[in-house]
Amino acid sequence: MKRVQLAIGDVFEVPLGDNSKGYFQFIAIDDSQLRSDVIRVFSRRCSQSDEPELNDIVQDRVEFYAHCVINVGIKGDYWRKAGRINISDIEAGKVLFRSTLDFGRSWIDVSNRWEVWRISQPRKFVGELPKSLVSAEYGTVFPPYEIVYRMKYGRYKQDFQR
Repeated sequence: MKRVQLAIGDVFEVPLGDNSKGYFQFIAIDDSQLRSDVIRVFSRRCSQSDEPELNDIVQDRVEFYAHCVINVGIKGDYWRKAGRINISDIEAGKVLFRSTLDFGRSWIDVSNRWEVWRISQPRKFVGELPKSLVSAEYGTVFPPYEIVYRMKYGRYKQDFQR
């Protein structure tokens, strides 16, 4: 398999299994989260036979942002590179992520050890998650199947603490 060279702005097509496909764009590398790839996933869904203009796709509403390893998704045949559209860094600086220091401790239902951060910025400990930060994206580095699952069903398959 040929290695795909990744660059900020790359757009990927994601088959969703029901004769539809969705798209995401590589927008940043987050130095504060394992140097993982950060993507923005667009709300547009198309038929597998459609070939929309990438410029139109990246103008669509962003459904969610996530951390993942894009090359793992390519190797696993979860998505393929569709092209590249240049973007500004302005949007990447607005994205807010959250994570709990209790992640993986299934016996804890409600965490009071939350952190929030913006891409490649220092994390800020907030303790109990205030209502104003509940809409921040989960900062976990997700495997490709979780990205596809959220694109299909609007939520991640795995559960998280509140």
